[in-house]
Amino acid sequence: MQKQYNHLSLVERERIAEMLWERKTIDYIATALDRDRSTISRESRRNASPLYQCYMPSRAQKRALDRRKQASQRARLKNNQIRSYVVTKLKENWSPEIVAGRIRLDCPGLSISHEAIYQYIYHPNYT
Repeated sequence: MQKQYNHLSLVERERIAEMLWERKTIDYIATALDRDRSTISRESRRNASPLYQCYMPSRAQKRALDRRKQASQRARLKNNQIRSYVVTKLKENWSPEIVAGRIRLDCPGLSISHEAIYQYIYHPNYT
């Protein structure tokens, strides 16, 4: 059975920092935390302090939370032509699946997935 991904916790980040300070290897840290080696490697690279060239767990936690928040606030349907088409067809009671399928025929060169349309619909700024 495949493991389900869980975000690193502050406690795990503190343990990573401690073991990095002790100069433990990425493999050792991954085994100790029961995480994939790539998770530890990515975490230590992505969230290390650029100024001090070291890994600080509280700052790493803040960076991770900020990235997660920004990801959920990305604008949906950035292309005005696609957005206009989608909104028009949704107001005509077309399903997102039909809109996604028809846009390729009605507007050659444009495409969007029905998943992106659903994200747009359920985004808080949808009008």
